[in-house]
Amino acid sequence: MKNYLISTHFDLITDDGFIVDIKKIDEKKVVATIKIQNISDAFLGFVAKEEYILFNLKSTLAQLGIDAIKKGIVLNKSKKTAEVLVEIIAYTPLAQKMLCLLSKDNYIGKLFCEEISRKVRDPSYLTRMFSRKDRFNRPLLSFNKKDQKDLILEKKEGYTIAFLPIQNGKLSYTKEIENFLPALSKILSYQNYPTRELLKLYQRFDKNKPANIQKDDCLLVKTDPLYIRTVFAKVSEK
Repeated sequence: MKNYLISTHFDLITDDGFIVDIKKIDEKKVVATIKIQNISDAFLGFVAKEEYILFNLKSTLAQLGIDAIKKGIVLNKSKKTAEVLVEIIAYTPLAQKMLCLLSKDNYIGKLFCEEISRKVRDPSYLTRMFSRKDRFNRPLLSFNKKDQKDLILEKKEGYTIAFLPIQNGKLSYTKEIENFLPALSKILSYQNYPTRELLKLYQRFDKNKPANIQKDDCLLVKTDPLYIRTVFAKVSEK
């Protein structure tokens, strides 16, 4: 049987896009145009309203204190491309240093199409996955080594919300992180490079530190890893 579970058939996400133009607004803000190529014909963003198409910034950059806000998008189904105008904002001194290093050809994020009809409405849809596995014998849902009862699932406003318990303590960066930023900028020019794993080398978790936030800093906390193989999840802002 032919396997259709490949990236070219995903209908809700694209591959990462790269910077084709970037302009500095001030020390904490730039505006960049991101180009995404080889988008699947099945991508629902080609027919969705723009408000349901989200730009998903690479988590490596988000963990440094950077955020991205989509300002506009042009999709071309015949060319299988998209150009996204994004405002990139640095919220910490470390993020400002990284912002200065972002350049053309850096892969920094992808598009995600929010399909309302496919939002998980019933928590039982997820809890059933705890006992199911894919064809490679991998669990469809796992919450580290925690028991199923440790994952709190509730139905709010008609949709399922998962509450992940936060571990005591917080993450911080070693002093060597600033030396890594120029290398990270170069690495971002390679699509699908595992930058998150490299960033972890410069992170330290102290379980005795209070989870408070300092001025001009961002708070990095830790939860047990939640793996869901057939569902996309994002942090709820409500």
